[in-house]
Amino acid sequence: MAIEYARLGVYDQAETFLSRALKLDPRDAASWEARAQAWRDMALPERALPDAQRAVFFAPRSASARNTLGTILFALNQPTQAVQAFSEAIAIDPGAAWARSNLCYVSLLAGDAATAIAQCSSALSSDPRLVVARNNLALVYAADGKMDDARREFMAAGSKAEGHYNFGIVLMARKEYAQAVVEFDAATRADSKFDAAYARAREARLLASRAAAGK
Repeated sequence: MAIEYARLGVYDQAETFLSRALKLDPRDAASWEARAQAWRDMALPERALPDAQRAVFFAPRSASARNTLGTILFALNQPTQAVQAFSEAIAIDPGAAWARSNLCYVSLLAGDAATAIAQCSSALSSDPRLVVARNNLALVYAADGKMDDARREFMAAGSKAEGHYNFGIVLMARKEYAQAVVEFDAATRADSKFDAAYARAREARLLASRAAAGK
């Protein structure tokens, strides 16, 4: 029940059922980790941290538990400790693509593009279908000014509509509004029900008009 509620994004109900599960087995590392993720996804990392630490305690050889702990430490603005947790996850399981992708994201925010590219590429070598790693790599390329590479990775990450949309968001951040319009329009052509792309296209057109008028 908890897993299904979490999949649907109903994290408070997921937490309720996980708490019941832990009453039945207080040593179940998977339940501690899942409840930590629920607290994290409710934007309550300070409540998630003790659960994540218990998950690691009860499953010290779990790469997943270490990775979850790392995401919570990062949310608590403890990047050094987060990197240590992600690195420990990889030491336990060299194929832990999620942990490698998370290291990539930390390096991206630290402004270390070369390291981030290597880490995201390593994540994709472990799991070529890991969308978050592909999107992180695209963001690294964009931050490094390699826009053609960024667009290629966004388009390879998921659906055509999502690729155009995500690249459009990057262009918006760069204040390249006219080009963003092109991407958002392409996203709506690829998926006629993509309401967010329609909304962003209208916003980009307005900003492009203002920019052209010198406002």
